Amino acid sequence: QFLQILLMALRTLIILLIILMMTRPVLGGLFTYWDTENEAVTSVILIDDSFSMQGNSNGISRSDLIESTYLNILDNISDNSEIYIFTLSKGQIYSGLKAKTPKLSKLIQIGFSSPPIDNTLRDMQSKLSDKTGMKELYYITDGQRVQLESSLPFTEFLADWKIFTLLMPPVVNNLSILSADIDNVTLLPNTPIKVRVKVLNDGDYKIENKLIQLFVNDISVAQQLITVNRNSISEFEFITAVPSIGDYACHFELEVDERKEDNYFHFKIAIPEILKVGSIGKGNES
Repeated sequence: QFLQILLMALRTLIILLIILMMTRPVLGGLFTYWDTENEAVTSVILIDDSFSMQGNSNGISRSDLIESTYLNILDNISDNSEIYIFTLSKGQIYSGLKAKTPKLSKLIQIGFSSPPIDNTLRDMQSKLSDKTGMKELYYITDGQRVQLESSLPFTEFLADWKIFTLLMPPVVNNLSILSADIDNVTLLPNTPIKVRVKVLNDGDYKIENKLIQLFVNDISVAQQLITVNRNSISEFEFITAVPSIGDYACHFELEVDERKEDNYFHFKIAIPEILKVGSIGKGNES
């Protein structure tokens, strides 16, 4: 048992060291101190295009922040560098000379998935492990820990890379709708329908008195002012009803915050036309 605890502690320490290595912030005038004009450099720009990169930070669009960071990196990369651009969702999306690097808006779009970093590092390893000379990796991300932990198997591959991480400012004031579940076993017209919705606050501050509404066929039928503690999930209950049989398009909607993309959750209420009811008799009748 002691050995198991020791191994677990060592594994945790290794993960923490990887996270520290991958999340070193970049300060001041970027990175040029170690480039040379006479030595070839392999430069990789890795962009976190996962869902958490959506939204605004301090009133500025995350997309604009990513674009300006990308241009800043290009300005500080040596002219004789060979540039590779990767994203978490697509892997390699460009390779070539700095002078021919395309606009970022033509290469990426922030998606709705949350891919780990390991697939991209595997792609990098297969394409770039034979590169010699100076190698530098610029990682644009918001530093989600779950992604960085998946880089553990690539410690040896990354050992001779200079890694610079450019962290996006955090999204502070944001709630996310995680799920919506209908409690009723049987759904009938003009009968109360109970719907439970889970809301996440993944920030460091308590969020109070935020409006959430339930819509049925694009009509607001119920609303609440909710409060969710920092770094926690809360569940709220709504009661509604529908007048007749059929399918009803429903969704929950939160008031606007710093990431509007996770303020909606769509689901369906379906009232069947025919209900099949079985009965069990008490015994055979003659």
